[in-house]
Amino acid sequence: MAQTKREQYERNREHLRELMESGEVNRQDGEAILEWCDGYDEENAVTTPNDADSDANRWGTTRAPTTLRQWIISLTAFSRDLDGSLLDATERELNEVAQRMYDGDAVSVTKSLSKNTIRSRQNCLKKFLRHIDSDADPDGIATFDKQSTIVDPEDMLTREEFHAIRNAPEHPRDQAIVDLCLYTGQRNTGIRTLRIKDIKLDDAKYRLNDSADGLKGAELIGTWNPLLGAVGSVRDWLNHHPEPENGDAFLICERRDSLTRDPSTTISDDTMNRVLREAAEKAAKEEPGIKQKPTHAHAMRHNFVTMCKRDYDLDDDVIKRLIRHKPESDVMTTTYAHLSDSDYIQKAEEAFGLREEEEESPMTPDHCSVCREPLPPAAKACPNCGTVFTPDAKSAQDTLDSDVKDSYKEVDPDDDETMDKIDTLDELLDDPDVKAALLEKLSEE
Repeated sequence: MAQTKREQYERNREHLRELMESGEVNRQDGEAILEWCDGYDEENAVTTPNDADSDANRWGTTRAPTTLRQWIISLTAFSRDLDGSLLDATERELNEVAQRMYDGDAVSVTKSLSKNTIRSRQNCLKKFLRHIDSDADPDGIATFDKQSTIVDPEDMLTREEFHAIRNAPEHPRDQAIVDLCLYTGQRNTGIRTLRIKDIKLDDAKYRLNDSADGLKGAELIGTWNPLLGAVGSVRDWLNHHPEPENGDAFLICERRDSLTRDPSTTISDDTMNRVLREAAEKAAKEEPGIKQKPTHAHAMRHNFVTMCKRDYDLDDDVIKRLIRHKPESDVMTTTYAHLSDSDYIQKAEEAFGLREEEEESPMTPDHCSVCREPLPPAAKACPNCGTVFTPDAKSAQDTLDSDVKDSYKEVDPDDDETMDKIDTLDELLDDPDVKAALLEKLSEE
């Protein structure tokens, strides 16, 4: 059963106490760490950090359980690797612990940590040292330079790999998980905490849970986004869900064949990634290249953004809204900087006839997941039921409406016969089946 962020934090606090009892963490260190975290816990009204200053997390500002948990993990790791107390350690001794973390030789690690992970721990340590009576000067703590988080284009899925993973799950819940990751680009927590009332199947859209703990992009939570190709598998899973009529139940809960299923709790982030890992392992038998690529939930998010920009040419502002980033976010020029070089080179080569344009839509399956209608490779929507599969399909609808309205301007308003036809066409465009057929025609041009 999945734990809340608060429960995870409390579990780490308890683990620290266990390490104090066993002598693996100096008791004085442990008490100082717990007291410091208490001072920034919004649910603790007793303890406040000592000697807080403007550089120490802005005194008075509480922290989320996720942050407090990482503080405990970071400081506990430093304390465990010292011969004496963290409170008495010198800058050199603390810097040597960080080096052992990077080398994979520290007591608290089983493998080498990344520079970004250690940098986060070093910054946490510096904040902590400013609050305690320590022999170490916080400014003497070395920190690794921040490493680039740019997505590697070689890690992105091909169309064949995308659909091999999508076709791998055998259980309807697992299929819904895979499709939601591939077609929404939301984070692990965002998908896991969706409730049934956050889904509107008739409109093929969803919103993030406005009561979930730890979600980023809070100002955009509650706004609606398209389900795209996930709508069919979500509908199918709801036919197997323990409580499909309970709007407050979590959409992604334990499977029906699980003895512990409880729709009032969601699954863990580890379960989410296990489902994706198993789908990828099965898909790799058909597409071996998957073995060399990350397939956890956040990698699927990177893949979604890459396809939105590279294959469907969506505006950056649209993509940022889809993935719940603020308009002023620089994510498209930092994390997704790979889209500004090789992919733009490809577009230029296509424009000058040096490379053939791709005629397939990577998100379009061979058959509609709702009605099983065979789909053309470049289809944006199913011509039979209207299910939309690509994030740019709305722009195609806008183009359709715009093209029709532009033609209105060329008609003589006194031409009663033509005006009657236009009125009929307006009525037809309100029919989703007709609009889907015209949309399909547009995608072929």
